[in-house]
Amino acid sequence: MYPSNFEYYRPSNLNEALELLANGECRPIAGGQSLVPLMKLRIVAPKCLVDLGRIESLRTIAIEGDVLKVGAMVTHEEIVESQIIEEFSPVLALTAESIGDLQVRNRGTIGGSLAHADPSANYLPTLLALEAEVVVVSPLARRVVPMADFVKGPYTTDLRQGELLEAVMIPRYRGRGIVEKFAIRKADFAIGLVTMLYKVIEGKLDDLRLAVGALATGPVRLRKVEEKLRGGELNPKAAEDVLKEEVALLQPVDDIHGGAEYRRRVIFTLVKRMLEGLARGRDNEGQVEDQWGGKGGRCGA
Repeated sequence: MYPSNFEYYRPSNLNEALELLANGECRPIAGGQSLVPLMKLRIVAPKCLVDLGRIESLRTIAIEGDVLKVGAMVTHEEIVESQIIEEFSPVLALTAESIGDLQVRNRGTIGGSLAHADPSANYLPTLLALEAEVVVVSPLARRVVPMADFVKGPYTTDLRQGELLEAVMIPRYRGRGIVEKFAIRKADFAIGLVTMLYKVIEGKLDDLRLAVGALATGPVRLRKVEEKLRGGELNPKAAEDVLKEEVALLQPVDDIHGGAEYRRRVIFTLVKRMLEGLARGRDNEGQVEDQWGGKGGRCGA
């Protein structure tokens, strides 16, 4: 199916783009990996599109003090290949690496992914764990929104009419990170998605952050598990009951790719396996039988 007729603009700077978007009749288009299929299915029919591809200020990757700034139009593949990101926030590169296939990574952008807010999008739990912030601009103001407040639910964000996502600000995390994605095929959207950040000092967990994606509520931190294990010896068994209780309260997406209960089992298995791998002194490998009687799998990171 072809999209409905629309006007097309390709501004060369941010101010021009914001003026075009101010009336609410136009939609911004970045890599088009989400918006174009929706237009072809006629789920959305914008009167006009504002192509952000020529705005160089949205394509920058820079370090500002102890914060990494990633422009909204930086593609997934540019994140994978960036030496700056590899040194500053390798878990972000690891997250981008398991997005779709090469064609998708070459076109799709971090800003487009966040603005679309697909609940199974790879970036959501990683940016939540990193305590990132999103910079949003309009013709009248610029505001900074914590990642925890930006995604309101499936395909719903804090973006208001006439606003544009300008950049993502990521504070430096001086620890390590693991990303686990469970999907039928590597390029598919995740059925279960978990990002773990941690610091180990003299055999004890100095810090632990666990963020879960593919949820109907937006990404969520497993704070009770974090609190249970933080500051102690690496003993996943000590947090197993808390993990089970906390996962049971999650509200995963429930669709043709997996029911909510199945996805809870996947999340439980992924987290348990990540913690056991950490306790063994290695990030993760192999499959671990879960407490629900099934088997977990992995692809991507």
